[in-house]
Amino acid sequence: MAKPRVPLEVPRRRENPDVANPFPDRRLPKPNKTSEPMVVPVEPEPVRINPREPVRVG
Repeated sequence: MAKPRVPLEVPRRRENPDVANPFPDRRLPKPNKTSEPMVVPVEPEPVRINPREPVRVG
């Protein structure tokens, strides 16, 4: 007799937004390869005048 089929374990959708989404939403439009890459604004590093003092921003 054939063995009963055991369903494979389905990976759960991860709630952590830092982790790459294992199941990308297929309804989202695919990125256009001719478009410019998205520029992420970089925040300026906090300036340390005296290393013993707390960090000052701005």
